[in-house]
This record gives sequence, structure tokens and C-alpha cells, in this order.
Amino acid sequence: MSTHQSRMAVESRAYPLFRYDPAAGTTFEECCSIEGNPDLDQDWISWTLKYQDEKGGGGGDAVPFTFADFAMNRRPVPQALRKAPPDTWNDSMVPLPSSWISPRTAARPVPYVWAWTARTG
Repeated sequence: MSTHQSRMAVESRAYPLFRYDPAAGTTFEECCSIEGNPDLDQDWISWTLKYQDEKGGGGGDAVPFTFADFAMNRRPVPQALRKAPPDTWNDSMVPLPSSWISPRTAARPVPYVWAWTARTG
């Protein structure tokens, strides 16, 4: 489990990989590297979230994997995160990465991340 948690820490950008090699150059910038982090040209990596709908059909969507996704998988789950049952979903809810870049309006967006739950019974 620790390998999985470590991978999520890096992929969520919570703990990016940083390497300092004094032999790589003469300036601090030349000696630093963030190579080894996934998808450096993107703000977030994407994971495919697979699901099963009410009728038993399957599907999958590419979703960004953010720091909130990483935090949600920690135990205990941070108190800043709350479950939103389907009957509470509304138009003010936006994916977390989108809420960071949306212009501020009178109606403040409610950021969310998708989570999986184990099926019981």
C-alpha cells in the first residue's frame, strides 16, 4: 500500500520529484531537475475512472488526478472533504481543476472530485 500511496503523492503533485545535482551545471537552475514527474506539460495527470451505472452497464471517463484526490485517499479522510449524495448535485458544482480557473461570479462554484466506493452486498 505504501508504494501505491507514494505513486499517488507524486502523480497528484502533492509531493513532486525534485533532483539537485551539483555536477549538472554552474548555476542553481542548471543543477535542478523535475524530470521523472509524470506529464510535465499538463497541470494534472489523467486517470480513467471506470464505473457501473444503475442498469449494470459499464463506462469510463478520463478525469484529472489532483491533490484533493490524493488527500481523499488518505486515512483519515481530511475533514475539509464531504460526500455529496446524488440528490444534492446541482449546476453550481464544477470539477475541482475547473473551479480554480473559473472567473469569480456572484454564485460561487462548488468544487468536486469523483470518488469510488466499494460495492457491498
